[in-house]
Amino acid sequence: DFGALQNAFDKKRADAIVYFVFDLPYLDGIDRRRLPLRERKRLLKQLLDDARAYGKAIAAANADKALPRPTHDLTLEALGPVVNGTMPVLIAGTSAANIRDIIAFADSQKIRPIILGGRDALQVSALLKEKNVPVLLTGVRALPGREDDPYDVNYTLPAKLAAAGVRFAI
Repeated sequence: DFGALQNAFDKKRADAIVYFVFDLPYLDGIDRRRLPLRERKRLLKQLLDDARAYGKAIAAANADKALPRPTHDLTLEALGPVVNGTMPVLIAGTSAANIRDIIAFADSQKIRPIILGGRDALQVSALLKEKNVPVLLTGVRALPGREDDPYDVNYTLPAKLAAAGVRFAI
């Protein structure tokens, strides 16, 4: 809902906004937001599987000119570097639970995530280090997101992630 998004920004409540990139609110020009999240994730997994199959079909057609070439599909072609692991995917995640979900999804799909946001990255730093998942920190100069956070929680997060062995950028 764009109105709610605009209100959150106007009220300086951007910390209340959560966007899951591993969701699929639109597909083929159709608004899928009314579908349950589980169904949208299933559609996203299917899209990634289709991109893998498309890449294999293109490679086979290139190797054997007798095989029919698949119909050109810009969406599936653009996902090729993602599904073959040569290009990482920037996925927004702030809470520890969300970051764990992102990593589990990325593992299941064999894609390389980069966490965008990472407010609670320190809480899952062992997992981020183990899976070698980098974090692109946002909000380093923002006020704390929770009432009981120390005043410098965002400012000190990079040093704490570095100490934990997590790759990050600001």
